[in-house]
Amino acid sequence: MNICRKSKVRVNLTTLKHNAEEMKRFLPEGKKLYAVVKADAYGHGIIESSKAFLSGGADGLCVVWVEEGVQIRQVGIDAPILVLAPINKEGFMVCAKENLIASIHSIETLKYAQEAANAYDKLDVHVALNTGLNRDGLSDATEVSEALAFFKEHQNVVLKGVYSHFACADNGDEEFSLRQIDLFNELTKPFPQDIMRHMAASAATLLYPSAIFDGVRCGMTLYGYQAFDKGLNLKPALEVIAEIGFIRNIKPGDGVGYGATFVAKSPMRIATLSMGFSDGLSRKLSNTGRVIIDGKYCPIVGIICMDQIMVDISKAPDAKVGDEAYVLGKCGDATITAEELAELSGSITYETLVRFAGRLPHFYIGGED
Repeated sequence: MNICRKSKVRVNLTTLKHNAEEMKRFLPEGKKLYAVVKADAYGHGIIESSKAFLSGGADGLCVVWVEEGVQIRQVGIDAPILVLAPINKEGFMVCAKENLIASIHSIETLKYAQEAANAYDKLDVHVALNTGLNRDGLSDATEVSEALAFFKEHQNVVLKGVYSHFACADNGDEEFSLRQIDLFNELTKPFPQDIMRHMAASAATLLYPSAIFDGVRCGMTLYGYQAFDKGLNLKPALEVIAEIGFIRNIKPGDGVGYGATFVAKSPMRIATLSMGFSDGLSRKLSNTGRVIIDGKYCPIVGIICMDQIMVDISKAPDAKVGDEAYVLGKCGDATITAEELAELSGSITYETLVRFAGRLPHFYIGGED
């Protein structure tokens, strides 16, 4: 329990539920919504986020690692959970034991799926197809034919779905994405009609209606990002808040932080915040980023340290030790978004969010009574 340092991540579960409801309304009737909760739900917390999405209408969950699926099962969540990554022999056994849906990415791993199904009566699987990302998945009609023959012979390995993943859905390369859709349609022709076909993540769900198929796997939209001006009322649910631990006045010519990369040109009031790059802040925000204190933007000055950052609070004269500083989120009329942090640090929104998955304690508001 963190009782001495007040810096934290705060997640609004009501907002996560709302985002799931928004995406469910966006989808055509009968299409399934699987919530992607990998990487500790993009830094939001895998257990609480999973519950919020399911309460908002999600039909299932997607994780990358088997261990993530087990973590969800251990708290009693019985919704369908699809493990997206390639799985080793031990992983297939755990999937069968914990009733997780395993992904088949190669012909070579079918024997492990069979062993797991024999050990635990059955194993549900989805087949992953490579349509252009070239990361994993079966790649051609020959492999598809071999896999389908296997399922026909080994019926306790139960084929529940087939899917692929876009390479360029969110970067404007429409031609490439449409080629992927065409290839997916071609490769899935031999598959049974009563299984789930899915290809779209958040971006493709909003930009390519023909990619929705039987359902979608959404991550970023559920966390309040990638709305693409589609009229969706998506809201970010995560705030990152630091505590002011120390305040000092400095004079012109004084340097701040390691290497004295910032030198004051006038008298300034400097606050030291109890958060650093070990908590998820990018060092590239040094001398470029900002925080919000008392509704005022306060620039980061000096190099971001492992555990602390310094900010200029000259425009927040009422700030005092113990006050909150918003690193990400909204305070008064001021807002700092994950997109802003990503742009300033030369990264992407995904990485910005998952950086906060580790050291900082997570607190939740809203959600279940």
